[in-house]
Amino acid sequence: GTVLEDGRAIIMLSDITERVQTEDELRETEMRYKTLFDSAADAIFVHDLKGRFIDVNIVACDRYGYSKEEFLQMTPQHITTSGRAKNVVQRAEEIRAQGFFLYETVHVRRDGTRIPTEVSSQIIEYGGRPVVLSIARDITERKLAEEALRESETRLRKLFEAIPEAVMVHDEAGNILHINDVGAKRLEWAVEDLVGKNLREIVKIENAALIPDHVTIARRDGSCTFETTYISRTGRNIVAEVNESPI
Repeated sequence: GTVLEDGRAIIMLSDITERVQTEDELRETEMRYKTLFDSAADAIFVHDLKGRFIDVNIVACDRYGYSKEEFLQMTPQHITTSGRAKNVVQRAEEIRAQGFFLYETVHVRRDGTRIPTEVSSQIIEYGGRPVVLSIARDITERKLAEEALRESETRLRKLFEAIPEAVMVHDEAGNILHINDVGAKRLEWAVEDLVGKNLREIVKIENAALIPDHVTIARRDGSCTFETTYISRTGRNIVAEVNESPI
């Protein structure tokens, strides 16, 4: 306000309702962001385009064993295994070019424990400047499951090849997906020559017509046993008893 010589005052009023509302909305947005940031199940890192961490969530601190203050003095290279670290500036350029980047790496806790990790990164605006937001998911259990599956498949393949009888895997249409060496040799073919063929190509015509019925019975009852006649590569008839089961 301004006081005139005669004692009267002129008061200027500014309507700042919209500014106050904007500030309130900004605070609410920041609170929601902070809540989501710290309640996430995955570790979240924010670093500038030079690699310096500028924010991390609670999960990151708990999982890696560093305080937030310590993280703010670090870069992604400090938690990445030797030989796997990639130039942060180069990574940021790749993210900027693609808009989003997903990759697997191995992170290291403060105590040296290695953590197989899937990282998804993108560029966001943070405090008026572009930064990299990375969500790091611990995929230890997934890796263990994958390794267990590989071991199971290896054991199955060894068993598959060790069985002294012909063993074949085919889809519902009769396309051969795999056959063991014993089966391939009896049919006088190489395994790779039989894979991709259809059963109709290696059985007698009258047996080929029954393939859909056998598949249906096997799916319905859990197994189907029948006799059929295969034809070897040289035209030799091979009468066989077949036990078919769905897997």
